[in-house]
Amino acid sequence: MTSECSENKTVVQEMFASVLLCSYHFLTSSVILLSTDNGVYLSHKTKNQKNVIFVNDQKLLLLFIHFTRLLKYMIVYGIPSEILIVFYLPQVGRVPIDAPKVTGHGRPVLDIEWNPFNDQQIASSSEDGSIKIWHVPEDGLSMDLDEYLVDLRGHSRKVNIIRWHPCAEGVIASAAYDSEVRIWDIVDDREAATILKGHPDIIFSLSFNYNGSLLASTCKDKKIRVIDPRAGRLVAVSTGSSLQIN
Repeated sequence: MTSECSENKTVVQEMFASVLLCSYHFLTSSVILLSTDNGVYLSHKTKNQKNVIFVNDQKLLLLFIHFTRLLKYMIVYGIPSEILIVFYLPQVGRVPIDAPKVTGHGRPVLDIEWNPFNDQQIASSSEDGSIKIWHVPEDGLSMDLDEYLVDLRGHSRKVNIIRWHPCAEGVIASAAYDSEVRIWDIVDDREAATILKGHPDIIFSLSFNYNGSLLASTCKDKKIRVIDPRAGRLVAVSTGSSLQIN
C-alpha cells in the first residue's frame, strides 16, 4: 500500500506544475485532476490506465469539474463562466477550439449539478436569476447546446446554489442572493413548491441528508439551519456552540 501511494505521488508530481482540484470517483476507482496547464487528467486505478488527458485549447480558464455517477460524462467550466464544456468520457484527447459547448446562459453560471437519476441531465444556475435543466445526447454534444428543457424563475437575484433531491426524482433545491431557499418540482409543476424566507443574509451552502427529509444551510450570519423541505419550516438553528430546536 505504501509503495502504491508513493508511486502515484511521483506520477502526479511529474505531470503537473500545480494541481488546482482533485476528485476521487469511488465507483470506478478513478482520480480526476485539474491542472494549471488548463488540462483535465484521469487516472484509472482498476484498469491500470494513467494520464488520460483532456487539454483545453480554448480561451477558457478551467476552475470546476463535475462528473456523473457512472463517470460517463464530465462537465468543466471556469472563466468566462457562461460557457460549459461537456466531455463524453469514452472519447479522450485534446479538445478542439470549436468543440461544442452549453451556451444558453447569457450571464455567468454559478453552480451546476448532474441529475442523480439521469446521467444525461444537467441543472445550472446563473447570475440572471434562472435555473435551467439541459439534456445531453447519449454520445455527447455534436453542436452547441442553447436549448434547455426547463427554465425555472422566481428568485429575484442571482442563484448561487442548486442541489438535486437524493431520493425524489425531479425535485431540486435552490438558494439565491435574495436569501430565499426554494424547492422545485420540475416533473409535475415548474413553480416553486416551497419557499423558505428565514435567512437574514446570503446563503453559503445547502445540503440534503441521505433521504432528502431534511435540508441544512449555512448563512453569512454564522448560523447553521436545518429545514424540513416538505413542510417548508425551520427545524433547528445552530450557532456552532449551541443548538435551538423549534
